[in-house]
Amino acid sequence: MVTTLSREACGAVPVLNFAGEIFSLASTDNKLRLSPNQQAMLLGGVQVLGSTLASSLVEKSGRKPLLFTTSLLSGISMCTLASWFLLREYGILAPSWLPLVTLCVCIFCDSSGLQPMSVVITGEIFSFRYRGTVLAITMAVASLFDFIQLLFFKSLANAVGIHVSFYFFGILCLLMALYVILVIPETRARSLEDIYKDLVKKKDLKGIVDDRYVETKDREVTRI
Repeated sequence: MVTTLSREACGAVPVLNFAGEIFSLASTDNKLRLSPNQQAMLLGGVQVLGSTLASSLVEKSGRKPLLFTTSLLSGISMCTLASWFLLREYGILAPSWLPLVTLCVCIFCDSSGLQPMSVVITGEIFSFRYRGTVLAITMAVASLFDFIQLLFFKSLANAVGIHVSFYFFGILCLLMALYVILVIPETRARSLEDIYKDLVKKKDLKGIVDDRYVETKDREVTRI
């Protein structure tokens, strides 16, 4: 559920639906202007490239490294784009090609890692008895999240600034990268038993740390 929602919160959905307006804002003070057809061709080509790369790398690199890398790059690109808009508001010059590159990186990361890996991991971490139900619930929640984003993104961006929106997306992606490292197990070519053992070990380790913390606090209280 977390991996799927993080994919929806990476900023790719608003970027794809409001790409024309974002490109227009980014090209206000420079000569880098793209027609609607050029924008569609560019973003579509980036998506195809990302999907092709994902299909060739997913079995070689594994699910976890690919999901971590794309989450990290997506977070960095969103924060970079937000910084570009912030500098623009203060009248500070920044490279005119930067918004185009960061938007393409975000779409590339979404199509090559965040979008396919969230579905693949969800399908591999549950048994066949619950897989269909879990995927259906996850997709329903993700669709609701997309609807909320599309409904409020433009108005919120106008109210608080578009840079705040992209900083929000970037921070969520960076938190997702941290979550992947700490919580999500590698599922490639592994049985459910092995995957669940990893999850149980992490849970037990957290319980041990919590118990030690409680013991330490009890000793401090006893000394007082």
